[in-house]
Amino acid sequence: MKRILAAASAAVFLAGMGDLGARPASAPASAPAVRLGVRYTDVFRGFSLCPPAGAQRVRETSTRRLVGWVQRDDKTRAIRWSMEVLQTSHKPTKLSISEYAEAVTKELAKGQFKVKSTQVGTVAGKPAMHFRGIWRGALTLWRRQT
Repeated sequence: MKRILAAASAAVFLAGMGDLGARPASAPASAPAVRLGVRYTDVFRGFSLCPPAGAQRVRETSTRRLVGWVQRDDKTRAIRWSMEVLQTSHKPTKLSISEYAEAVTKELAKGQFKVKSTQVGTVAGKPAMHFRGIWRGALTLWRRQT
C-alpha cells in the first residue's frame, strides 16, 4: 500500500541551542501570515500544495522523493529549512490509526528521527499521523513529518 509522506526540517529554530535537549520555540499567538508561492500539482499521484514564496524547488528526485523545496538564508546561502514529499510503502494493517501511529513512532526511533510528540488528525479528508521531534544526522534539525 503506497502512502504519500510530507517531511519538513528546519535548522533556523535550532541556532544557538547547543546540544539539543530543548525543543523549538513555539510560534507566537499571532504568527505573521506566510506568503505562498506557485501551487505545485502532481496529477499522477493526486496531490498539490503551495510552498512558501521564495522557496527553491529541488530538481533532484528519486523513487522515494517526489518533490522538495529549500529556503536559504539571504546572506550566507545556508539552508534555513527544507520540505520534501516522499512516497513510502507500508504493509496493510488492521491496527487503528492511533495504534499504528505508536508503531510508526517506535520504528522511527530506531533511526535518526527522535519523535517528541505524535498526533492523529485529518489531512485532505484522510486520516493522518503527525510526528514532531529532532533528527540527528550530520546536523541536528527540528523535524515535522506527516
